[in-house]
Amino acid sequence: FFNPKFGAYYQIDNKSSAFASFAIANREPNRSDFVESSPNSRPLHETLYDTEVGYKMEGSNFAFSATAYYMIYENQLILTGKINDVGAYTRENVDYSERKGIELEAGVKINPKWSWSANATFSENTIAHYTEYVDNWNTWGQESKSYSNTSIAFSPDMIWASQLDYQFKDNVEVQFISKYVDEQFIDNTSSDERKLDAYLVHHARLIWDIESELFKSARLSLQVNNLLDEKYVNNAWVYRFKSDGYDPRPDDPYVTANSEGGYDMAGYFPQAKRNFLIGLSLGF
Repeated sequence: FFNPKFGAYYQIDNKSSAFASFAIANREPNRSDFVESSPNSRPLHETLYDTEVGYKMEGSNFAFSATAYYMIYENQLILTGKINDVGAYTRENVDYSERKGIELEAGVKINPKWSWSANATFSENTIAHYTEYVDNWNTWGQESKSYSNTSIAFSPDMIWASQLDYQFKDNVEVQFISKYVDEQFIDNTSSDERKLDAYLVHHARLIWDIESELFKSARLSLQVNNLLDEKYVNNAWVYRFKSDGYDPRPDDPYVTANSEGGYDMAGYFPQAKRNFLIGLSLGF
């Protein structure tokens, strides 16, 4: 593949700069994409056209950067629910999809003891035309449904993170960390019946640099993950099917009826509640 990248950088003054870039990236399908395809449905390679424009500003006690991006995908490979002649689910090329948004980063040293940093991404991620395939248990075949301008699975519109640092002593630091992930769909149909809720979790970390005659450096850390004991899910899977002659819900707690006259079998991955991590790093 020929994967060119072009860029330009401009130093506005001693505190700020700007850049622009354009890149083309190609990626071949996985081996399984070829193995699970037929001679009439061989996958094509994916092509990405990435355009970015950014600005950065730095001062003695602060820093800020913003990057706007526009990514166009040709022949992106995604799961559609379609099966091959031996019943394996295959990834198929979609003609056109895109990701566009802006990434922000900021940091400030409030005083000698306190500092704060944060980053955020606001984006829109869509597939222009998408065909979904749903198993029909009555006919042992599949039914198809087309969607336009549908959201890409597992692509939240907003993500942000924040870290507040407190220098308790020269060798003792306390960090408060927060992360927010907006709601996201678990398939490419943009259905509210198949999505993960937004979540916000907080963590705390204590770092203690210990003076030692035995080691060049020694650091003890204590981290409390999910400080507020939040219940949240960050991943899932779903299998969609139709079954007019049999209602599987009494026999399977993972199955629910959907508004399209079929069923969704879904599995969710709940994350750990409040937990603790102790670490020791030694330098020689």
